[in-house]
Amino acid sequence: MYTLRDSHDTYEVWRAADVGGARPLTQWVHFERTVVDLARALCRDDGNRRIMAELVEEEIGRSSASSVLHEQFAELVVCGRLVLQQRGVPRVHPLPDPSVERPMDLLPQEGELSQEAETTWISVELVDAQGESTAALELELVAADGKEIQGRLDGDGRWRTSGLVRGSCSIRLHEHAVLGKRRRRPLQARPGPGDVVWQVGSERCFELATARHHRIVIVPPPRPYCLSA
Repeated sequence: MYTLRDSHDTYEVWRAADVGGARPLTQWVHFERTVVDLARALCRDDGNRRIMAELVEEEIGRSSASSVLHEQFAELVVCGRLVLQQRGVPRVHPLPDPSVERPMDLLPQEGELSQEAETTWISVELVDAQGESTAALELELVAADGKEIQGRLDGDGRWRTSGLVRGSCSIRLHEHAVLGKRRRRPLQARPGPGDVVWQVGSERCFELATARHHRIVIVPPPRPYCLSA
């Protein structure tokens, strides 16, 4: 069990396997923030961030970028792989409503928790090294099970989807002005460690892993080789 603290409350975190796979009922209705907002607030503390990074790395098998750590932690809580409990809130299940013919199941039926935990997410950020906007660029995702999803980047050049089976996804970028040939200009963004580099004019399809954020940096095509140079 791990302890996380923010300016308001103290929280306890367990791995689902350590509590037998059954999730205590967390009364989120009593919180003023969503799970993602809470995770973002907890990440502001260095001690919390180290614990969250350790838990995320153990669950997904790789280290997490600091910019998306709170999202990955929240995703693991929502899908049940991590159990987050506010200290002081009784870990009890609600009594069934007698007016309902079939009482609500107090615990997930066998297989329900495992099926929910099998789904995951992916997020993509497209950055043009020459400073052009990638907003409204459309893309197509094909999940590992063949599920197809159409998406469009927002004003910040980002897109995210969830409910995917685990494994690699195939993502194809559709035609967009930022993907065409352009004049060479000074680069305003350079690829960093872990970034995916896409060169103008090359194949616009990528194989990307789920449960992580991918930053794709668009770079100009190479200059033609000149013998007189």
